[in-house]
Amino acid sequence: MVQKFRTKIVEIEAVRYDGSNSMELWQWTEGLFKETIESEKSGFPGLIYDNLHETWIQVAVGQWIVRGAKGEFYPCDDETFHWKYEEIKEPDFTFSGTLEYRDGVVTAEGFDVDANPNADARRVSDDYEREVIIRDKANDK
Repeated sequence: MVQKFRTKIVEIEAVRYDGSNSMELWQWTEGLFKETIESEKSGFPGLIYDNLHETWIQVAVGQWIVRGAKGEFYPCDDETFHWKYEEIKEPDFTFSGTLEYRDGVVTAEGFDVDANPNADARRVSDDYEREVIIRDKANDK
């Protein structure tokens, strides 16, 4: 019997190889990315070591280097990358003040709750102290 499945949501890290960021890729992959003269002839000037499959894989300029869920690295072309992945946007808020954490509740003075889409809050005093509960939307049922 044929069954249908959906891929699980997994966060990944990725850096696009632009032909000039070899040092960034080498540092990020902890030495598992390299450029070679031999592979430039084939149109693949980069190589990434896939430690999961224990092999070197050719990388073309414009491809993304993806760190998978098991820490493995692999190349992905730009079109497939954008079809499969979307950028995770971190909440855009700043805070400078004092935090107190007690029983899962953060009390913060000067926290701009309206700028944080993951926060619910209520005023707990007239001097703008707020009790802030930050929830993980993915785990909120």
